[in-house]
Amino acid sequence: MINWIKLTRIYQWAKNLLIFLPLIFSHQFDNFEYISICVIGFFAFSFCASAVYIINDLLDLNFDKKHPYKKHRPLASNKISQRSAKISCIFLIIISFILANLISINTIFLLCVYLIFSFLYSKYFKKIKFLDILILTSFYIFRIYFGGTILEIDLSLWLIVFSISLFMSLGFLKRFSELEIHKKLSILKNFTRNYSYNNDVKKLNFIGLFFGYFAAILIVPYSQSQTAKNVYSHPDLIIFSSLIICFWIYRIWKKAKLINMNDPVEFALKDKLTYVALFLILITFVLSK
Repeated sequence: MINWIKLTRIYQWAKNLLIFLPLIFSHQFDNFEYISICVIGFFAFSFCASAVYIINDLLDLNFDKKHPYKKHRPLASNKISQRSAKISCIFLIIISFILANLISINTIFLLCVYLIFSFLYSKYFKKIKFLDILILTSFYIFRIYFGGTILEIDLSLWLIVFSISLFMSLGFLKRFSELEIHKKLSILKNFTRNYSYNNDVKKLNFIGLFFGYFAAILIVPYSQSQTAKNVYSHPDLIIFSSLIICFWIYRIWKKAKLINMNDPVEFALKDKLTYVALFLILITFVLSK
């Protein structure tokens, strides 16, 4: 069971909570129909995403078998056979489409788009330096777009720009942390997706921090915008969340230099201070209401 959980990356389902952002920022907390659609959409997308992870592992199988960490994955270590993985992949996609059909045919179309672009990323784009980060970011934004589409809610430009900036930072952080790990283990060759420690680590650090701090600072003009004033009684209080995000960005990038952070999202899910930061941000938005 543990091997199947690792294969389907259930812990990565946390990323799919982004689907709820349009519901949250549209303040439709008491709309049971919207909540039900989001819950169904969450599981439909999650099963589809798990199928994508299996496809990725199948495509990268030879690479993973040689990798110091990824060689322990269920497929690379032969704990689960390729045949079983392929069958489970098809099964997950079928479940995903059945759930999506409960919402609309358009939802199935969106999942097909996600499947196609995920396959193209795994097969081709992940090998292209910097383009891979842009596409990784687009997958996060697609989750938010998916949530808005199934609810037929127009996404705020502020939310889109903030999300792009924040997830660009995390995308650069993922590649930065990989270089730091491989540098410590002296295994830079063949495992860094065409990135060079000497040539790229400073660029990844600078650009990643820039986007992270830009996302945090963007909250300040948003708090003074007419959009925020239409929704919140005390929008100035939202500025405190900007400071919290700045601290979180600084800390997670600092941690990437000190520890083996193979996946920033996985680190955040296990990090207690991340939950404290989220709670404090929630408080600022509640008080500003």
